[in-house]
Amino acid sequence: MKRRLQSEDFGEFMSAYFELQVFAILRRHDCTVEVEPSFPKTSGTVDFHVTNHQEHFYVEATVCGVG
Repeated sequence: MKRRLQSEDFGEFMSAYFELQVFAILRRHDCTVEVEPSFPKTSGTVDFHVTNHQEHFYVEATVCGVG
């Protein structure tokens, strides 16, 4: 993420910045957040695996229309 936040490519920067904002919002709501969890036997990833007191879910943060 550090590399993407320092990127001169505006789309890369905004994508990383948005992911950082989503992470901060989830943490502020007392969620446990695992960054880029792996899925066994696949090559796919998502941005976050989120757990709160009652449930868990996955989040893919995406910015549309930049660049």
